Amino acid sequence: MNRRSLIVVLIGMITGVSGFATVALLRQSRCKGMGGQWTAQAGHCTLPDGATAHVSNATDILAGAVVGVLLGFMLFRMFLYATGRVSRPLQP
Repeated sequence: MNRRSLIVVLIGMITGVSGFATVALLRQSRCKGMGGQWTAQAGHCTLPDGATAHVSNATDILAGAVVGVLLGFMLFRMFLYATGRVSRPLQP
């Protein structure tokens, strides 16, 4: 495995972690907005009266995927620019 493929794997790992972090951040902020407390170990929201609230939403997963794809695209383009392999338009 050479250095370039290692960088691409690292970009993929950063992209995946950022997508999962976005989903977790959105769920935690929705829980805090409802007045609850987020329990990280259990992964659920506990309201002040002791009930468990459902805070997951399909748009959270979509937002995490969009953030991951956009970040991966930007990092990969930066990698191509840094290595000089980016396609440039022809000069007339």
